[in-house]
Amino acid sequence: MPKQWLGNRLAVVRTSYREGFEKLPVSESKDDRSPGVKAYAMASQAIATAMTMLVPGLIGLGADRYFETRAVFTIVGFGLGLVVGIWQIIQLNPLE
Repeated sequence: MPKQWLGNRLAVVRTSYREGFEKLPVSESKDDRSPGVKAYAMASQAIATAMTMLVPGLIGLGADRYFETRAVFTIVGFGLGLVVGIWQIIQLNPLE
């Protein structure tokens, strides 16, 4: 009995999901740049975000070697880079 109820419920959810998806409006893109230029812009944003996440950790690694500490500054650097990188990803807007 529970399997039948679950199977029916999943079918109802799938059907309502498809119907709701088909009713969504499709917006026109206001970006008239060529696909190559759009790809270049997205790639440059990805590289900049990766560098934002990597550079603080490498600076921390250098600070650990200079001050002869164990991985204290490295962990802090990569943690800071992770937080700033995630914040930068959240702030990215789709190319409009």
